[in-house]
Amino acid sequence: MLKDVEVTEDNRYHVTTDVEAGRQFQKIAELDQQETDLKEQKQAYIRQITEWYDRKMNAINEKRDNAQALINEYRLTKPDGKVDTPFGQTIVRHSTKTKYDETTLTDYLKDSHPELLKFSVNKAELKKAVKNVDGRAVDENGEIVDGIKFEQTESVSYKLAK
Repeated sequence: MLKDVEVTEDNRYHVTTDVEAGRQFQKIAELDQQETDLKEQKQAYIRQITEWYDRKMNAINEKRDNAQALINEYRLTKPDGKVDTPFGQTIVRHSTKTKYDETTLTDYLKDSHPELLKFSVNKAELKKAVKNVDGRAVDENGEIVDGIKFEQTESVSYKLAK
């Protein structure tokens, strides 16, 4: 067998020469290359699966978007703007987003409501002090507050029946 390998009573090989140690280093190098090859193969499979998955999910998402668009188109024809069937319903939420023009608002508040100014605009208190009138902010004196606009938004979600 191998002359540079010693077998002991416990049937384990022991390196006894530099030549056999060199062979073990070569074996380690071969195993490292096998590991690298296996990792590359794994990455190739992962890429293939990811591409397949993305392709399938894109088709599903496209079909879902199309179905939701059809339901939403129908929803807009309903007087109450809602669809409710045994298979699901639309839930419509309306929200108002407040947008601030910091410079214009600060200039206005310096003259009219300095108590609302600190180092920055106290937006929480300001929001309580104004009312939304046709998308414009109006204070308690009936003056239009420049620098604030109210934008109406709508979101539609779809709830499936269980």
